[in-house]
Amino acid sequence: MPTSSGPNTSGENSLAFAYDVADARNSYIGEPTTNLANFDIASSAVAFNSDTPGNVTQTASSTEATYRGRLSRKMVVGAGYWNAYIYGYNTGVSSAVFAVSYKVKTADGSHPNTIIGGGYIYGSAGSFFPTPTFTYLSDGWYLATMLYAGSSMVLNSLTGMNGSGGPKTFYIIDYQAEAKDHSTPFAGVAGTRSNTQGLLDLTRNNTINLSNVSFNSSAQILFDGTDDRIAVGNLGTIGNSYSIECVFYSTSVQSYRNTYDMNYSTYNPNTGNVGPRLEQVSNGTFNWIWSGNTTNNSLYNATTPTSISANTYYHTVFALSSGFVNTYKNGVLIDSNVSSPQGYITSFGDVSIGRGFILDPSRYFAGIIPILKIYNRALSSFEVANNYRAYKKRFNLS
Repeated sequence: MPTSSGPNTSGENSLAFAYDVADARNSYIGEPTTNLANFDIASSAVAFNSDTPGNVTQTASSTEATYRGRLSRKMVVGAGYWNAYIYGYNTGVSSAVFAVSYKVKTADGSHPNTIIGGGYIYGSAGSFFPTPTFTYLSDGWYLATMLYAGSSMVLNSLTGMNGSGGPKTFYIIDYQAEAKDHSTPFAGVAGTRSNTQGLLDLTRNNTINLSNVSFNSSAQILFDGTDDRIAVGNLGTIGNSYSIECVFYSTSVQSYRNTYDMNYSTYNPNTGNVGPRLEQVSNGTFNWIWSGNTTNNSLYNATTPTSISANTYYHTVFALSSGFVNTYKNGVLIDSNVSSPQGYITSFGDVSIGRGFILDPSRYFAGIIPILKIYNRALSSFEVANNYRAYKKRFNLS
């Protein structure tokens, strides 16, 4: 079981399937993308020139050895204006707009805009001098992003003004250029990241394919309510006890726009109500549906409807043990020891995230599902509360 870089949550030694889009090291590696850079700033030679009286030198960083597993490049600039050509690009790529980004940290802790003024980008629209937007990350590192409107990009350079009168040192990592209108986090390596490399199952036992989902301007996974879903597939036998933990944000609380569903195709056309599934209802509620009956669509178990609102994050858990179900919303027990007169299924076939029944577009979820975890045992009330507290601040849960 890998060590997660996410919050301290309980039960992870019993995971059968899991992802967390905030776990940039182990789970959400980033939106599928192609970095158009011809080489890696962390390991390749960097060509540079200098404008009098400024000067630029660069070496592999010795004092900043790693950041998120990536070597950094040390840049030293003298007083005055400076210009460093550090990247060439694939000129065969056409796009209406290109996004350029990199991570930067100054040796003296000052803001990067005291050294870096922008970047010269050369392409079909001529030379362009975009001013980067700096967003603070952590440990003194900033993310710099720039946009270039043009049908092609040929060469890019960094430029700036060092007015301190003496050399200034900064470090650069994960330099990238992409043919899209936003920069993708966690790239920084030349080449293409495929649809199967962006989101990883924390158990490392299952493949998650992102070919059927959308992404927002922050490169986070978004379900558009039309045709987006994640098809996980068959997880096999889970057992007589299991839990499903989910954090979701629905932009449209409508009947059957379900957050997740299992076993529909496995037992269709005999029944579509095997589940378990998390079901939304147009009256502003959600509940859980599950059954062990694989031949009758009308025989199933259902929990008490629980109120929800659109555009709000919720943490919820479905925990089954010895034929009884406990359900939770935002750490609070909602249903206690619900019996299962229709029984339950011990295996999870055709697991689908972001879609309910395979009937029509009204069954697709609209919104965000940043966390989905399936455990091969029932989480205790203490563990559910602990996990809720771990996520509360991050999602502004009530």
